[in-house]
Amino acid sequence: MTEPLHDQLIHRNCPLCQTDNHAEARLVSHPLWHLKKCGVCKFVYLENSPTYETVRELFSWRGYRTEERKRKKNTEKPLLMEKLYDASAYVRRIAKRDKLTKLVHKYIQKGPLLDVGCGVGRRSKRFSGEITPYGIDIEHVAAEMANEAFAERGGFAVCASAIRGAGEFENEFFDGTIMYGYLEHEIKPLQIMKKVSEKLAPGGKLIVKVPNYASINRIVRGKNWCGYRLPYHVNFFTPKTLSLTLKKAGFATIRFGILDRLPVSDNMWLVAKKQ
Repeated sequence: MTEPLHDQLIHRNCPLCQTDNHAEARLVSHPLWHLKKCGVCKFVYLENSPTYETVRELFSWRGYRTEERKRKKNTEKPLLMEKLYDASAYVRRIAKRDKLTKLVHKYIQKGPLLDVGCGVGRRSKRFSGEITPYGIDIEHVAAEMANEAFAERGGFAVCASAIRGAGEFENEFFDGTIMYGYLEHEIKPLQIMKKVSEKLAPGGKLIVKVPNYASINRIVRGKNWCGYRLPYHVNFFTPKTLSLTLKKAGFATIRFGILDRLPVSDNMWLVAKKQ
């Protein structure tokens, strides 16, 4: 892509209530990215977001993680606190992977499952053989790898933006959907939730894991909070705004207890069902 970066960005009104928050002050001082808090519904989001095509070409999430690992490796004297934080983050990631598997086996159990933002398809390897995995990912290489992994279990993956990719499946086809570390990247979060609802069978379950903007860690770490990652993350949910998003999309929350949204945790989990 040869256009200047500012020509590859789109202005977003609040994704939940469509309020134009252009006049609102930025939450984080940055020369390019405009992080705003909606004056009406209080949802926090990136106002000038990359387009889907720009995300694919310039802001690959897999590419970001690779560069971040290189950056940390090349740091001559990493701070002790940064080392401790990274070590604890590794332990938390292991626990979260186990939690995802447990939630899938408890609330979805069997049948076709849609993984939105499936990456290379590794998550499906931990799921019961009674689950048939399907997925969507915007990155070509990731989608190809996921397609190979899913095909071994009778499913497949689509390379597309989530909303367009979901449109390739029949309505009421899936028994469950997971959005693991995906919804914070989606420029149209409410629309994809509504589209997923169409693709779920009556009573179908949805499992969501996103960063927790209400976390105490965000306040303590300030602009260095791990959940910012601009412009890779464009939505910043609190327990209240995540619940509001699900409600607007036609879901009923069935699990969102205090252990799923601890104030000291950088992430939160929610399980909902199609009404």
